[in-house]
Amino acid sequence: MRFVELFAGAGGCSLGLERAGLQCVAHAEIHPHARAVLRYQWPAVPLLGDVTTLNGADHPPCDLLAGGSPCQDLSVAGKRAGLEGARSSLFYHQARLWEECGAPYLLWENVAGALSSQHGRDFSTVLSTLVGTPVAVPADGWGRGGVASGPAAVAAWRVFDLRYMGPGGFGPPQRRVRVFVLAARAGAADPAAILALTQGVCGHPDPREAAPQEAALSGVVSRQPLTSGLCGGQIARALTACHTATGRLDPNEQTFVFQARTHNTKLSPRRLMPVEAERLQGWPDDHTATGIDEQGRAYALKDTPRYLLCGNGCGAPHAEWIGRRLMAMNNAPMRGVG
Repeated sequence: MRFVELFAGAGGCSLGLERAGLQCVAHAEIHPHARAVLRYQWPAVPLLGDVTTLNGADHPPCDLLAGGSPCQDLSVAGKRAGLEGARSSLFYHQARLWEECGAPYLLWENVAGALSSQHGRDFSTVLSTLVGTPVAVPADGWGRGGVASGPAAVAAWRVFDLRYMGPGGFGPPQRRVRVFVLAARAGAADPAAILALTQGVCGHPDPREAAPQEAALSGVVSRQPLTSGLCGGQIARALTACHTATGRLDPNEQTFVFQARTHNTKLSPRRLMPVEAERLQGWPDDHTATGIDEQGRAYALKDTPRYLLCGNGCGAPHAEWIGRRLMAMNNAPMRGVG
């Protein structure tokens, strides 16, 4: 399967999807340092610019259009302008490009605050835009996982914590909670099954079998709380294996903080080194250390832009888990291949 990553940043989503066996055919990004890292790490992959000026024919055919539109207007740490904000409103361009390129799947990643932004109305807008019909906010708010359907697509969502996304259920020792929405057109695999929502939570026609009039039911929604499945002792053992270190992002999501326990002393915070921030995202060491500028010259990134790229990036284990399930369950033909 082939994918395009929009709002690519340093390519955290691409790292995970490639580990799962997918092939990156294009990136889109405007931040200079992010573009430099992408140019250095993926020299053969086309690097596009501003998504507001792109159309679906500007990148190679793909099966998945992935991207996490800027989260600042949705985050509980921000002013919460929501999808009307200048940055988070870029989601609409991702949806537009998905419609124009005709890819079977779309993957959208964002902060968990997207579920509560504007009292849940922003997430309702995300689902409504993707499935092609209004989806109402549930009376008790959005759950941690569920699915909505409409005439254009079926969209499933699930909330994941990065620290549970590694082999055996243990990922990087960082509490990083994100919501992922996977939308699929008719003929593609069921996104609820790909995100491992429990059978019976779906409440929607199978996208491979639904007749258009069935799929056109107004915003069919079902949801169910999901748990991590890990007890406190398992978490403690995982963190012990990582030198009793925990990593988190500070409220502005740009600087990582490290807490280390030595002997019987209290946890004492210090700023992480950039390579440690990369590890907490499940990225290779020094992934953001070197870039190539617009003139083709290699340069070493300073710590500040490296922290920014890590803080705004996608955890690779998140994308890898979804990518592996997508590859295993996908039955749709690849667009533009064959």
